[in-house]
Amino acid sequence: MNRPDFSPLFLERVAPFSVGIATIGNGPPQVLGSGVLLTDGVFTGILTCAHVWETYAQRTEIGLVRFRPASNTQSQVLALGPTQTIVLGEPPWDDPRSADLAFTRLSVTQVADVAARFSILSHTRNLEKFRDGEPAGLQRVDAAFGLIGERTGVPSRAGEIVTTPMHAEFSPGNIIAKENGTLTFECMKYNLPDLPQRFGGLSGGGVWRGYFKVTDSGSCELEEIRLCGTASQQLDSTRLAGQGLPRIGYLFEKMRSEWPV
Repeated sequence: MNRPDFSPLFLERVAPFSVGIATIGNGPPQVLGSGVLLTDGVFTGILTCAHVWETYAQRTEIGLVRFRPASNTQSQVLALGPTQTIVLGEPPWDDPRSADLAFTRLSVTQVADVAARFSILSHTRNLEKFRDGEPAGLQRVDAAFGLIGERTGVPSRAGEIVTTPMHAEFSPGNIIAKENGTLTFECMKYNLPDLPQRFGGLSGGGVWRGYFKVTDSGSCELEEIRLCGTASQQLDSTRLAGQGLPRIGYLFEKMRSEWPV
């Protein structure tokens, strides 16, 4: 019996909360990283890696890439003037155990604009799901999702419009370790021939968990998704280091202490 393909369902659920981060203006867009749109009801913005934030910290605007499965990506300009960013960790970022998180808080107007094109994940509800424990009778699989810089296409021009194809990678696998707020994600070995050589661009992208069941007919039904953390560094050809929920929690605590409501 063939293994049922859960990937399209899983991707369809995580893509609306996910953003690619790219340069905009002054030449063809370049991939900077990835992120997840997250809110705790007070603070709403982009969760990404601190080393990704460093690439746009001095810019006046960035492009947010929207992922549309089986279709084209679309971008939206985000002016950085009205935003605030808070960071957990400090350079250098080459130690996979180091804290490497950033949250770029959006203004009220920006939240409304982004919400019209994306979905925003509730951090509070996501934590509640983990506190509720494992859903009974369901199988689970993990996946990492975000842009891949090495697979950015060649820009093309149509009149005044320059288009740069960008590739997002959805990599099923398993979280194989959690330690001191970090996680280690391993891609499925059967996907090795299709994996990129370098996962640069996926930094800040979500590491997700999906719970699904297989029906009597052999099809998949995805029952629930959870955000487990963010990818932050490539370890080898199949493994990624990431920032787990405890560190995301510390980041929100830092926001509450440093930013007025």
